[in-house]
Amino acid sequence: VDPAPRTIWLTTFESSFVLKKSSDGGMSFDAGKPLQFLGGESAIGPKSFFGAVKDPGVFVAPLASPDKATTVGGFEVLPMFPFGLVTDSADNLTLFEYMNASVIAHRLPSGASTFQSPRSLGFSDNPPAGVALSPHAVAVGTLTGGRVQVSVQIFP
Repeated sequence: VDPAPRTIWLTTFESSFVLKKSSDGGMSFDAGKPLQFLGGESAIGPKSFFGAVKDPGVFVAPLASPDKATTVGGFEVLPMFPFGLVTDSADNLTLFEYMNASVIAHRLPSGASTFQSPRSLGFSDNPPAGVALSPHAVAVGTLTGGRVQVSVQIFP
C-alpha cells in the first residue's frame, strides 16, 4: 500500500515478475513494469519493492523507477531463501533468516546500501513470522517446543 490515497502496488508473475500500480483502490491496475527479479520471498514497502535473492542479497527496486534497482549484499552465506521480509511505514526492511533452527534478523534502513549488524534471535522449530509495529520496532514470533514465543526488536 502506498501512502497516496487509494494507491495499491502488487507484483505478478507473467513469464517474469511485473510491478503493477492501482490508483483506484484496486479496481484496475496499469500494465506494469518488469522487474529483474528471479523470485523468492518479497515485500512491498511505501517506496520500494524488496526481493530476496540467493546471490546472497536483497533486490531493491524503487517503486517510482523499478528499472533503477540495486542488490544489497552483506550476507556471509544465505543457503536458503529467508523466511520473512517485513517492511514498515518508513520503508525500512527487516529480513529474517532461518537456518539450522537458528533465527537471525537483518535490518536494512530505508535508502541504506548495507545492512546493520545481524541479531541472533535464538532458536525455533519453524521459520519465524514478523510484523512491523513502527519504523523502529518489529515483533517476531517463533515456535519452540510447542510454545509460541514473541519478542520485540527495537532499532534506532
